[in-house]
This record gives sequence, C-alpha cells and structure tokens, in this order.
Amino acid sequence: MAYGVSAIYTVEVWFSIQLWIFDGQIDPYTHEYKTETELTSRQSWHRNDEYLKEEGHATDLLTDEAIRIIESERENPFFLYLAYSVPHYPLEEPDAWTSMYDDLNLFPSRKWIAASITHMDDGIGKIILALERTGQRENTLVIFASDNGGQKSWYSETEYRGKYADKPHSVLGNNFPLRGWKTELYEGGIRVPAFASWPGTLKPGVVDAPVHISDWLPTLCSLSGAQQDLKTLDLDGENIWPLLTGELKQAPERSLYWKITDYFAVRKGDWKLLVHRKSEETELYDLKADFRESRDLSGEHPDKVAQLRTLLEEFKKGDRER
Repeated sequence: MAYGVSAIYTVEVWFSIQLWIFDGQIDPYTHEYKTETELTSRQSWHRNDEYLKEEGHATDLLTDEAIRIIESERENPFFLYLAYSVPHYPLEEPDAWTSMYDDLNLFPSRKWIAASITHMDDGIGKIILALERTGQRENTLVIFASDNGGQKSWYSETEYRGKYADKPHSVLGNNFPLRGWKTELYEGGIRVPAFASWPGTLKPGVVDAPVHISDWLPTLCSLSGAQQDLKTLDLDGENIWPLLTGELKQAPERSLYWKITDYFAVRKGDWKLLVHRKSEETELYDLKADFRESRDLSGEHPDKVAQLRTLLEEFKKGDRER
C-alpha cells in the first residue's frame, strides 16, 4: 500500500502547495497522527505552517486545495506536489465509494482500500479537468508515482485513540506476482509503477528500465533550466528525460542501493543482493530470469555475491547512522 504522489509541473518557475500534512499516517477525518490519545493530540493538518481545523475527508480537501492553486491567477509557471494520505491506513471511506464494491464479496479491508484508491483516482481526474478548464494541460507535465509496494495488513488497539480497534485492516495490498511487502526489500516492497503525461510533448510508450524516485529532481531541474544549481550537490538521482522521450533507447546500466531497518540491498544490472542486517545472511537473485525472486543463487555464484558485497560496502560509506 503506497501513498499516491503526483507532481504537476509547468516548466521554469514554481510555487508549492500550501495545504499539507506533517505525517503520512493521518486519520482521514480528524487529520491527526496515530499517536493521538484521550489526553494528547498530535496535530498534522496545516496551511503555510499554521495548524488549522477543517472538516471533511483528507482526499477531498487535498484535491480541492490543488484545484484552487491550479485555478489561481499567476504570471509564472508552477510546481505542485500532492501526496494523498490514502491508501495508507487507517482507511475510512464514505458509502459513495465503498458501495461500488458491495457486489464483489471482498474482504472488508480490501473493499476499503479499493474504495480509497477509487476516491483518490476521482480526485486526480478533477485535477486534470481543472488543468484543461484553465487551458494549462498542454504545457503541464503530470507525474504519478508511489513510494513503496503494498502493505500486507495493519491492526492497533491503541493508535488513533483506539478508533480502529474493531476495524482490523487484515487484508490490504496485493503485490502479485512480485514477492514481498512494504518494509521489505524484495521487489514487491520496492518495485512500483509510475507514469508521466505531457500531451504534445511525450508520446505514448513504455519505459522498461529501473529508475528511482530520486531521478525526478534532476529530471525536472533539467527541464526547468535549473540544473546548474545542482552541481554542488551530491545527488542520488539521474536525469531520465531522454528515456521518457525515447531519445535514449536503452537505459545505461546503473547500481541502486536500499537500506531499511532489517535489510540492505544493492542491484547492479539484473543482479540483486539482499542482506539481512541482523543475521548477515545473503540472498542473490537474477531479476531478468527470476523477477519473482523465487530462487536464491547465492550458493551458486559466490563471486557475484562478493562483488555485490563490495559494492554494498561502498554505498554504506555514504550512509547516515540509522
């Protein structure tokens, strides 16, 4: 289960969305973080760094704010970054969205996640219509991406003041045919789809190459002419615009690195090494031949394990402590 993240971008100068949440795991109606209790409240909802109270579902409020910005009068192009809280838990959707799935005999929490995604999709559609209505669609690049793969389940008796104790999110995401879940470094946890749409500029097509969310910063800066400002920064990402336009037919081989609480992983070409941080056990996969990561090849290719371990150690030198 991943946040829906949209960047709506017109080239050159930008300003950012003003309504925001400090935390991803907010209650959709109270807009508060999960650590709220009967005695304390951790606020998250704000505009221009000032906390505020608003009534309504977070998905609708964020959509309305995005449309307000799109329809505002301005002289310069704009950048709008919109991160919906859904379909992250906790899920609570109006009947208008859940009733669409009443006849499918879904597990309750699977119906909630389907409804939340449909609700978000409707909001994105309204945003696109606002761009069209204001004559900005043809010169606007729209990017949609997710931050991680689906989450397996969630349950808490205490978070959100115990509001969801009788509403367990027992079945959430579905990463099939990939292995693994959010918080893991198997492909199901880290491989997600994305799209970029710019009518008249980008032709329909598919890019089948490993790219990373960090690639969007240098890509957008290149489009805006701001790449000179990045020369002093040690960026992880690369400019992938030539891949999107088809100017570059094949992505150059690159190395990618992940670090989370329980795992390290590194990928070079089609080979991926996963290391369990506590046990130091390793797993090796050839993603071209086995994208489902069903066969650990570490015992058959010790030289490849050693090569990728060396690469992993080089990446780790740049880590901050965690």
